[in-house]
Amino acid sequence: MNARERLVGEIRQQRDGARWRITSDVSDVPIWFESADLELSVATETFGSALLIPALHESRRLYLPGRCSREWLENVDRMLPILAEWWDYPALAPRVSASGTPHEPRDRPSGEGAALCFSGGVDSFYSLLRGGINARLLVFIHGYDMSLEDEARLASFLPTLEAAAALTGARPVTLRTNLRQHPLFNLCSWERTHGGALAAVGHLLTGEIDRLIISATLLKTDERPWGSHSRIDHLWSSDRLRVEQCGAETWRHDKLRAIMDEPLVREHLRVCWENRTSSGNCSHCDKCLMTMVVLAQAGRLEHFRVFAAGQPSRYDRELAARLDKLPRTVYVRTCSLLLDEGLDERVAGAVRRLLDRSLSGQPSTVARRRFARFWLRNGFLKFER
Repeated sequence: MNARERLVGEIRQQRDGARWRITSDVSDVPIWFESADLELSVATETFGSALLIPALHESRRLYLPGRCSREWLENVDRMLPILAEWWDYPALAPRVSASGTPHEPRDRPSGEGAALCFSGGVDSFYSLLRGGINARLLVFIHGYDMSLEDEARLASFLPTLEAAAALTGARPVTLRTNLRQHPLFNLCSWERTHGGALAAVGHLLTGEIDRLIISATLLKTDERPWGSHSRIDHLWSSDRLRVEQCGAETWRHDKLRAIMDEPLVREHLRVCWENRTSSGNCSHCDKCLMTMVVLAQAGRLEHFRVFAAGQPSRYDRELAARLDKLPRTVYVRTCSLLLDEGLDERVAGAVRRLLDRSLSGQPSTVARRRFARFWLRNGFLKFER
């Protein structure tokens, strides 16, 4: 190893009672994954997937221990030009220790089937109920969107995971990890690293499944660089695991409309990521409010007790007031389409004002023009600014 490489230490498997843990020391700081729900596999690809982009972000080559899938390494070679295109990263393919250089594929896992990364949001509920997956495992990762210290929010989420698993015949699995607390991983934004972090968990589960399903955030036609993208998610695959996306053909508000009459969704939908409350949805952030507007437009908001929407007779007035408090929104296309489809006059006015702030506000004139051009080029807006 040389000074321009990031060494991933020996990967260790430990068992403490019912809990299985996989650990590796990276820059003398341990990264671990653990679960009491099933045995986790030792897989070099776990740490390669999680740490490739952070290592490239600091212009270093990742040095991996043990055996590594030839297919995974070849897929990374295909990914590197895309990462260079998006973020100007150097094309530094990981190096594998001599004893681990792959020649033949390893044995297939003893179990077959799919694991779905499940957060209880619109994308993952759509994948579960409309994606045709027939998931064997529903996997929630404590330590990604929800911090390890947040036990209260975890306790409030577990009934959602268990209810979804019971309805679909899947097995609920909770994993914990300190990956997001590691100094190397924190060199880079979660927006860039989350796809590799999700794929890392899939490689831990190859004793149980041979497919990992990641619910798409963006459409296949979306050109934006993003950590979980249809151009790269499948390239985290190995000879033992296929990583696939679900739902990249459908816009999020259309996904919501497809599932909004499901009792499970009405009782358990969780879209909030700002964690303003101790559990559930805050009902005031951008994502919560856009979800609520879609539901209100469809006449379904009163059925969703997971949102604090106020009195039914004042839904439109309260939604408008909350929208007026948002500085801007990233859901520009959703706003435009909802205006075309018809909204209450108060809500429509608030949505127009929000669009105006989003397209004419900070951070800069150049960024503003690029943002507007992107949406106009793809036919998402009916007007120009």
